[in-house]
Amino acid sequence: HVPTEKYHPIIFKETLEEYWNEVDTLKEKEIDLIIPLTLPFQLWSKFQNKIRSTGISVLSPTSDLAMLEWSKIYGKKFMQSIGVPTAKHKTLLYDEVIDNFFTIERPFVLKFDQDFRFGRQSIVVTENNLNEVYTNFLDTGKTRMSDLLKKGDHTDYIIEEFLAGPEYSLHILCNGTNWSYLGSSRDYKKEFNSDTGNNVCSMGCYSVTDPINDQAVQIVNQVLTALENNGTPYVGVLYLGMIIHNGVHKVLEINTRPGNPEFNTILSMIDDNIVELFFNCVNNLLRFWQTSKGSTDWISIFQ
Repeated sequence: HVPTEKYHPIIFKETLEEYWNEVDTLKEKEIDLIIPLTLPFQLWSKFQNKIRSTGISVLSPTSDLAMLEWSKIYGKKFMQSIGVPTAKHKTLLYDEVIDNFFTIERPFVLKFDQDFRFGRQSIVVTENNLNEVYTNFLDTGKTRMSDLLKKGDHTDYIIEEFLAGPEYSLHILCNGTNWSYLGSSRDYKKEFNSDTGNNVCSMGCYSVTDPINDQAVQIVNQVLTALENNGTPYVGVLYLGMIIHNGVHKVLEINTRPGNPEFNTILSMIDDNIVELFFNCVNNLLRFWQTSKGSTDWISIFQ
């Protein structure tokens, strides 16, 4: 994260004025491309407006699209509205979670909405950790660990059915109209050996060389077509948290940025100049190929 002639990171500042001053200097540094990689920068509409006012190419979805990731409830409602296969779920208020906690069929998944808990915003509740999770929820369930967008107490939560099966992070590159497959990876969330303990941000990951699945292709098309039809075409890297449950590919969550650390392993498999790739995407200089039939020929589409 050290600035060079060709790379200038914008890190978190103490004041709004510091951000504005740094963005204003980007023109002087002849920066060609801005990539807001973290969710706060994507959600911050004033920052989005500022960087777009520079005339520099920006590879990022808009603030309203970033809500697909930040709000689990918003993302679920969107998926339901367009018929994307996902886990069954309900939205409950705090008191409703408390009242129903011990009667919900286990295992189930408890998800905190609009909060970042270092991976613990999604908790798999089992017979073994039932009392522990309940006690922690009583103590911290209303506490918002992050005030990225909405301050105050928690109000809404998702109770989701637990789906068993292999999970993977599907990454695609979108230019607003078409998309291309970048690759997929699998990461380990549990903090202890033998897949035990709470979820954390990640304990490591690896890339998979499997071709993109036909079901996944259909899901990506559903998502991007719906966004374009809504007047909010998606530009940037989109990654879908997927699970294969009983042979069916389902979306667990939508993420509006490259996964960390998932994308690191995908990058190591891409031979192209990634900066040129992103720049060409924003400026529609790529011959985009809409993936179909699970082709494995995903590197050549950028040549």
